[in-house]
Amino acid sequence: MSKILLIDDDAPFSATLQRWLTLKGYDVVVASNGRLGLEMVETEKPDLIITDVVMPELDGIELIMSLKKSSQTSNCKIIAISGGGRLSGEFYLDMVKDLDIAYSMEKPLDLPVLEAKLGELLE
Repeated sequence: MSKILLIDDDAPFSATLQRWLTLKGYDVVVASNGRLGLEMVETEKPDLIITDVVMPELDGIELIMSLKKSSQTSNCKIIAISGGGRLSGEFYLDMVKDLDIAYSMEKPLDLPVLEAKLGELLE
């Protein structure tokens, strides 16, 4: 069973996505911000990370950059998601495309597309 680390500061969104991913057969652990997510990468050893871009304490861009700098996590499969903040979600996702992530999606998520991408990345 593949393990997914979901990092998002929106608790209702995280709970809903965690339930959906669990129903799809994934082992899912959740972090409520980028700093906790970075700590959990070390302890949980996820197969894939789904991270929001706009978060408190350590945003998704800083998180991805930290993961890519470490030799232990530089090959982590990462899906970046964003619903925006002061700017559109698309703007924030454009910023992470140069960070060597596997995929990016705007919120609200297209679940069939996410399911297909997870299948592709975790096969």
